[in-house]
Amino acid sequence: NLPLSSWRDAERSRASDKKLTIAERTQALILLAHKDPEFKEWAEEEKLINVPELRTSYLQALLSASDIQLTEDFFENLWPLIISASEKEKNSAIFLARAKLETENQEAEDFLIKIYQAREFSPFSRFFAAEILNRHQGRENFSLPKISEEDWEKYLTGENL
Repeated sequence: NLPLSSWRDAERSRASDKKLTIAERTQALILLAHKDPEFKEWAEEEKLINVPELRTSYLQALLSASDIQLTEDFFENLWPLIISASEKEKNSAIFLARAKLETENQEAEDFLIKIYQAREFSPFSRFFAAEILNRHQGRENFSLPKISEEDWEKYLTGENL
């Protein structure tokens, strides 16, 4: 029941408060992303999404929150952050894009194509992107990168993360 500006200031303060847990800060980011019309500008200015732990938690929370509507240019804005991210963060972004494909989000499809084509991404990330795109398009347009059984084993046990 607070006016928007008071509510927004309180949530922005929570998202920026390094004394709070990552989960609490992420919850504030999710609320702001969903309800604050100035979220994009504020988030860019504050550079909160540049904090790796917060970014990972934010992406995973977005993935599990089916009612969150992403901004039209969400994936375009995510690209510079995800290029230098950890394998775990990259995978969270890939699976978020997959979830948004179900709503015929062209930007999500373009994002996955960009991942597939980018050499900055591991063969595993490129494999996931190709597999998702092939299933979504109903044809084998993207060849799967060759990954040895040994490399898959290392990946699955966390050695390559």
